[in-house]
Amino acid sequence: RARLAGASSGLEALSYARVLERGFALISDADGHPLTSAKAIAPGTRLRLRMADGEVRATADGGRPASRQGSLAL
Repeated sequence: RARLAGASSGLEALSYARVLERGFALISDADGHPLTSAKAIAPGTRLRLRMADGEVRATADGGRPASRQGSLAL
C-alpha cells in the first residue's frame, strides 16, 4: 500500500493539471492539436489556451515570440 500511495503521489505531482496550476498554459490549434513551437504558428491561427481554471480562445497576430520569457505574442 505504501508503494502504491507513493506511486500515486508521484503521478499526481507530474500531472499536467498541476503544471497548469503553477501558471502555465496548454496551447492547441482550433482542432485541439497541441502546439509546441511559436515559430510554427502563422498569423491568424486560431488558438485554444487551456489554463488551470478553464479555456480561452485567441487568434495569433503574427508577433514574434519573446526569446527571454518564452512567451507568444498574441
